[in-house]
Amino acid sequence: MESTGYVALSRQLALQNHLAVLAHNISNANTTGFLGDDMTFQQVLSRAEPSRSIAFVQDLTPEPDLSEGELRMTGGPLDFAIGRDGMFAVQTEGGVRYTRAGHFRLDQENRLVTFDGDPVLDVNDQPIQLPGEIDKLQCGKDGTLSIDGEVIAQFRRASFAEPERFQREGAMLFKTDEAPGVAENAEIYQGALEASNVEPILAMTRLMETNRAFQKTQKLIETQHQMTRKAVERLLDVRG
Repeated sequence: MESTGYVALSRQLALQNHLAVLAHNISNANTTGFLGDDMTFQQVLSRAEPSRSIAFVQDLTPEPDLSEGELRMTGGPLDFAIGRDGMFAVQTEGGVRYTRAGHFRLDQENRLVTFDGDPVLDVNDQPIQLPGEIDKLQCGKDGTLSIDGEVIAQFRRASFAEPERFQREGAMLFKTDEAPGVAENAEIYQGALEASNVEPILAMTRLMETNRAFQKTQKLIETQHQMTRKAVERLLDVRG
């Protein structure tokens, strides 16, 4: 394959991965607390010659978009939204994970857990356990939970300087080897949920643009293949 074909193929593979990321974003446009992914591309120099250089396209690991989604009021006492770049910490079987999806519930031990049953952690990295009277539960903007003025616990509000180190687990959870800081400016709102930060119209537009780019690249590869085939056939005719 000529250099043009290799370069085009590297671009096509990157575009294919981009299409998969965009499709995943769109499929979760209505998922509460979902953070969309952004693709990053870089140029990789393969070979340099005196008169020219040949570069390939490489796509990097998708990075989560930490921009805030729309705040939607629910009135549910166990629904919470966290602002700015803050994230809730939850304990899973694989370790501590982070999420912005605050649609919680109580398990059989009266622990505050996620939809999947993972305990939500407080500032001391302990599961938050509540009395049964959740209709009297109040949450301050700093994440302090109380009933009738008695403080029960405080949400851990995690923040990260390098979100590009996140590894997605499922749709809602993130894993990272970075030690979290405290998101002091991340206010928590009770009776509200953060909608997905994916804007469907923009995501669909990007999907169509990327798909057109993929098709154009495919046409370039096919054209290059046809030119190579014709050149070989002419060479065989001459030799024949």
